[in-house]
Amino acid sequence: MTARSHPRSRGPVRRRALAAVAVLAVVLVVLAVLGDSFGRARPSGSYRPALVGNTVLDGCFPLPGDARPDLAFVVRSDGDVATDAGPRRRLVLHWSEVGLPEAATALEEAFTAVGFTVTDATSGPADGVLRLSGPAGERVVVELRSFDDEPPLLVRGEAVLDLPVAAPARTDPPCDAVTTTKRFGDRPGEWWE
Repeated sequence: MTARSHPRSRGPVRRRALAAVAVLAVVLVVLAVLGDSFGRARPSGSYRPALVGNTVLDGCFPLPGDARPDLAFVVRSDGDVATDAGPRRRLVLHWSEVGLPEAATALEEAFTAVGFTVTDATSGPADGVLRLSGPAGERVVVELRSFDDEPPLLVRGEAVLDLPVAAPARTDPPCDAVTTTKRFGDRPGEWWE
């Protein structure tokens, strides 16, 4: 009789296999019990991420005269730039829900409501420029560009505002976060553009 066919020689192999299966079962039970503490999200009932603030509407870096457009928009970037006329603020907004004429009207009404007057306005089918003068001689230029509507887009257009340089009106949360202010300092051309 050979060692392989002897009934007693299978016993240690069988015991090792059963021990391995038992250890594997214990490991799986431990992982199932502790599994949610190893990187899995805890159910909270809220599956929306925390939204960042809006530098204009939160009052961090408001528009001149605290103008508030009646327009659904997000701030894409905001910062000071050097121009031939000296430092200026460049604010880029994306608007939604309305077309170019409605967006231009909302921006014009927001500035005229706080004492600005329109000095020049031009409009085409896909773009427009609005020039305003403030009560203290401030100059505001709004360049509007409509995005292609085929297929209908959520973001309907972009407004680039050339404004006087603004100091922060608030420095408390959320105004201390660059994700709110969109003032990324010396990092031009990164992900927000």
